[in-house]
Amino acid sequence: GEEKEDAPAGPAHERHKTMLVSFFSIHCFEKERDMKYQCELPFKGTNKVFKAPEFVYKHLWNKHWPVVKQELYLMSFLMDPLHPTETPLGGPGGWAPHQGGGGQMGRGPP
Repeated sequence: GEEKEDAPAGPAHERHKTMLVSFFSIHCFEKERDMKYQCELPFKGTNKVFKAPEFVYKHLWNKHWPVVKQELYLMSFLMDPLHPTETPLGGPGGWAPHQGGGGQMGRGPP
């Protein structure tokens, strides 16, 4: 079977906390003003309710680790100053699908 991956102890690095601020706030719904906060991601069929937003953040980190990890990867990529910003498909020197007919492998456009 597939092994469940446990989350690390917590977003220990300040960089992780900074990258996840938007993610956490998007998934934390204030159900009752200054009293109840709800996780927007279902866990075991329900949306958990907590007394403070920091408990929702902790819940997201611990119970929804695969989603949090995916967000961390995405944010790391987007914050990398060297990440590609344009796709060269079809551009000068870029890859473009073969437009010719005949279905012969290895034969480029005329």
